[in-house]
Amino acid sequence: MWSAVQSVSSVLMSIQSLLHDAPYHNEPSFEKDDGSGDPQRYNHKILHETLRVGVCEVMEETLEARTISANGVCPAFAHTRRQLFNMYHERYLSECERLSDEASAKDGAAFKMMPFECSSNGMSGTFGW
Repeated sequence: MWSAVQSVSSVLMSIQSLLHDAPYHNEPSFEKDDGSGDPQRYNHKILHETLRVGVCEVMEETLEARTISANGVCPAFAHTRRQLFNMYHERYLSECERLSDEASAKDGAAFKMMPFECSSNGMSGTFGW
């Protein structure tokens, strides 16, 4: 979220950190892998939620042609979203299949709270592929 104390540079750095292949290591004092397996579990959780919210929920709103969107989906780009989904749906499916075979990401498994998360900023939930 934008605030007057943030510069364009700080916002771009925040976005860049989200695009990193190991976002766990962007957290202060978690730059190195401690062997706990948490970075892998965190990546699974981030990928699950990205697919759930950023792909599935957006496509549900697109296909149902909702006029009011919970995710800020603009009806003007519905055709583009359909095209992109068709281009990437095999990749989405392969990621879901790959992760559903992981012990820590099986259907119904609870998300693990990471050491840097707390109840007010944590991501709770369960895997549901």
